[in-house]
Amino acid sequence: MISYRIELRLPFPPGFTKTQFADIKREALKIVAEKWHAILLQKHFKPSARREYEYQPRKEKYQKTKIRAVVRGKAEAAFDLIFSGLTKRMAMQRPQIRAFPTRARIDLAVPFYIEMRSKMGKPPMGDEMTRVTYQESQQLSQMLVKEIERIINEKKRAREVREFYSYFRSD
Repeated sequence: MISYRIELRLPFPPGFTKTQFADIKREALKIVAEKWHAILLQKHFKPSARREYEYQPRKEKYQKTKIRAVVRGKAEAAFDLIFSGLTKRMAMQRPQIRAFPTRARIDLAVPFYIEMRSKMGKPPMGDEMTRVTYQESQQLSQMLVKEIERIINEKKRAREVREFYSYFRSD
């Protein structure tokens, strides 16, 4: 199991209580975490991922073994995070997402050999799988702000509609 966190610090808008804004941020963070899993995580299983996310180089012996396995049809691809395809299949399954007012945590079920820290010369595959580039972090931040604005506007409209109809019911 590996985790990825998205953190948030924003002032709350007028017309909402602290609790209401915490709920809004929680909802927005959950949506952004789902989008990270659906869109950005997939990029780690592509050939360009090594260059884009600066993966630790694999040992020559491992590379040769992997290429032979691909040629024989025993391995899915010669990319860094894929050998048999188990890691990709497990990571792309529905994640467990827990959102809080200041952060979201995404737990991915992955094979036992995936670790966040490297041991004995092995690459830190968990860390590599959860890396984001500067552009992606900016994209996630923009996505988060847009989601918060969308949810705030939805809640304001819902409040206005309730107030409008309550005006007619007060008779």
